Amino acid sequence: MAEVRTLGLSKIEISDIAGDGGLGTTFLALGKTYKDTAELLGEDPEIFEHYCEESDDPEETVVTKGKVTVKWSIFDSDADTLVKVLGGTATGTAPNKIWSAPATAPTIEKSVKITPKNGKVINIVRAKIVAKPNFKLAKNGVLLVDITATILTPTKAATASWSVGEAGT
Repeated sequence: MAEVRTLGLSKIEISDIAGDGGLGTTFLALGKTYKDTAELLGEDPEIFEHYCEESDDPEETVVTKGKVTVKWSIFDSDADTLVKVLGGTATGTAPNKIWSAPATAPTIEKSVKITPKNGKVINIVRAKIVAKPNFKLAKNGVLLVDITATILTPTKAATASWSVGEAGT
């Protein structure tokens, strides 16, 4: 069997979750991904060990898998893009459109599709999107929006939370 290597990043896109709770179908990029910011990370699993008094070795262990997140930063500060990841509102017309922050933290859940430069596409059925501004106020500073997508259990029955599969570009 041939070895498959998934390398680099071509694009990260989001979509509304399908009506049945499955993977979304209309994916769009939020903007260009800032260099060296994208990563998919799995946390260590939690291992709970049950012991008895008669032995130093555990009798049973219970393993809970660690959460998986995708993190990346974009540097598109278009008002409509900011609404998609930070919530709030966009008013006016381009090029003078204004983004205004929401009064409370928004709940944003989307499907996410990661297309590598080479290898297999990663599909995430349901993810909680949390974003924050990141702007170094300096001559070489740029307004970034740091995005974290935490993989959640899909609402569609018998559906894996994420998969690595179809060939990328």
